[in-house]
Amino acid sequence: MNEQQRSTKSRPYRMRKRAELVDETILRITEAAVRLHTTLGPARTTISAVAEEAGVTRLTVYRHFADEQQLFAACTQHWAALHPSPDASAWAQVPPVQQRAQRALTELYAWYRENAQALLLFARDRGALPAAVRDTAAAMDAAYG
Repeated sequence: MNEQQRSTKSRPYRMRKRAELVDETILRITEAAVRLHTTLGPARTTISAVAEEAGVTRLTVYRHFADEQQLFAACTQHWAALHPSPDASAWAQVPPVQQRAQRALTELYAWYRENAQALLLFARDRGALPAAVRDTAAAMDAAYG
């Protein structure tokens, strides 16, 4: 069998496993950024610290996130997915207005209590963030309320 015949019978290469590894790396980087943003604050989180926390190099972080703005957006979206705000539409189903208000306030206070540290760090650091990241933060505020 010659070389050409052999190559046509070989199975085609698919990057499925490689794509899975890339996705896992992106998730590790994003989760590392979330951990650092919610413990140190976004302004004190460096790309080097994210890389170290994720167990990758700075180059790997930049390979997947071209700049701080992209990393911040991914981090914010991931955090918001893990900590969705209470669903106000569920409160409409509660009949008496007092019970509705009590349920709404109970859920809101619980959400803010659970997320207080992250929210305080973000508010503290907002002015110190690069302009592009502040713009992304404003867009995220508009999207998530």
